[in-house]
Amino acid sequence: MSPDPIRFRPATASDLPGIHDLLRATPLPGRVRLCFEPQRVSEKEHLTLVAARASDPGRFAGLAERAVHRVWLDGQPVSIGYLGQLRKRPGETLSVRRLAEGFRLIDASRAPDQLPFDYTAILEENVASLRLLTRKLPGLPVYTPCGEMVTLTFSTRRPAPRREIRQMAPTPELSAWIQDKLKSRPLGTRIPSDASLPFWSAWDGGEPAGAVALWDRRASRPLRVHGYAPGLARTRRLLNPVRALLRIPRLPPPGRPLPLAFHSFLVAKDDDPAVMTDLIRAACRGARARGIELLSLGLPATHPALPALRRNLKPEILRSRLFWVHPPDAPPPAPASAPHPEVAIL
Repeated sequence: MSPDPIRFRPATASDLPGIHDLLRATPLPGRVRLCFEPQRVSEKEHLTLVAARASDPGRFAGLAERAVHRVWLDGQPVSIGYLGQLRKRPGETLSVRRLAEGFRLIDASRAPDQLPFDYTAILEENVASLRLLTRKLPGLPVYTPCGEMVTLTFSTRRPAPRREIRQMAPTPELSAWIQDKLKSRPLGTRIPSDASLPFWSAWDGGEPAGAVALWDRRASRPLRVHGYAPGLARTRRLLNPVRALLRIPRLPPPGRPLPLAFHSFLVAKDDDPAVMTDLIRAACRGARARGIELLSLGLPATHPALPALRRNLKPEILRSRLFWVHPPDAPPPAPASAPHPEVAIL
């Protein structure tokens, strides 16, 4: 009898229940185990691949995504693919040959105006993926390290900012100032023209001193608590009152959606951590009024304001490694500073 191989194919809307089932079976690793529940698949500039056997087409053994991001690189606006949601169901085997087929489908989705390489972020706890993808196996693209990213997650229960912070739609002057700051960041995300994001700004003598946006993606990309590491699962209820007093995020019960949004496009003159802290405090209070209990912010591990923000916010920390993903015969870029993508779109 011939084998029943696993094969990748583009997903359709009817595959969403099977995708959710696979994501629940492969939560993000860590003490708090989370799983995404995407609401859309395989739209324009967003390819979702599922892997299944012909004999059981609705039970997916694997998953991969490529989304096109509009970012800055070397001071120029570019379109680049981001590879995410690479999953393998426990107990299944995805051979290198099948993975190579999936990467060929991903590469075939690349439009002429997009860069010939992609990027990705992999959690440090995801040791299995790091080992597999960085081995330079035949038929697979090369994963070249390009930086480390720290994601800070903290409660929206914050004191008032110490300086005046204005909530306002960005004026043309402020928008140009923010974009100029983002332009200097490798992989700095260009502010979407169709996104109605609330902004908070700080000013110094009539000049912009800093700004931050609140990006709420709960409707399009909800995140659910799948479970906890054994020790944390046993002590969660005892820890929550203490965490609340310390303004540390509470740990919700498994199965509950995470009331989380993102601080995005955080910029400050000279990367001043005091200005950043006040912007975050103001945006936290605005987020809490919208029913958001947690906010996440992503920064390069080398960001000069990171130590002060960790002291001021006392966040939970996740560490990720960033990679360029490129063909063996095409060298990756070498930007002058650490990549700084927006964690909201990863």
